[in-house]
Amino acid sequence: MGFLTTALVLVAWLTNLFGKPLATLFGGGLTVLGLAVAVLHYRYQAVRYPVVFLDTPQRIPGARLVVLTAARRQSKAVIEDALLEAKPHPPTFLYLAAPSRLPPPRLFEVRDRFALDEDAQEMLSRAKRRCREVGIQGRYLYGAGGAEQVFDIAARVRPDEIVAEAETAKRITQTHAAPSTRGLAISPDYVRYRTVGGVSVAYYVLHKLYLEEPGRGLKR
Repeated sequence: MGFLTTALVLVAWLTNLFGKPLATLFGGGLTVLGLAVAVLHYRYQAVRYPVVFLDTPQRIPGARLVVLTAARRQSKAVIEDALLEAKPHPPTFLYLAAPSRLPPPRLFEVRDRFALDEDAQEMLSRAKRRCREVGIQGRYLYGAGGAEQVFDIAARVRPDEIVAEAETAKRITQTHAAPSTRGLAISPDYVRYRTVGGVSVAYYVLHKLYLEEPGRGLKR
């Protein structure tokens, strides 16, 4: 049926090409113009709002774990500041969504929370665009929860630094002594702050990762 309808459209177009050449040129030109506008718009959107495909958390030497949240102004400042020294410290952007109580998935239902989180898509898309503009290869992660979620991802990324807006970083590291579900707790060696557009950005420089074994003390 597809071949048949295509053949009928082709016959009609060839008939008009010889029977009504001016009408055919007008219609064809209008179609080409519409396609050109669509392609240019798609390319603009791809550059301005690049689509983000989430990466698998993995260890990268010297990496920074850059924590973003739904607070747009603060997260934009964190992105800009984290890219200032991005070449020696490749950024891994983690969008940390607030925990939510979703009903259990129904039978055969595949639930992708990131696909439904427009704020996360917008913020990680901005981070990807800025990485392209400065020529940096970034990585993009998504998680929902709090400090334990950051610990679990840090256990796999093993960053040298955790970068976040100061209040967000404080909430995360206030529980740094508590082990995560993977048994990791983060001990920052020292903290430094920078102000970007009125937003205080905290850099928790990590010196050690401790692993707590059940029934034992902290193992370095």
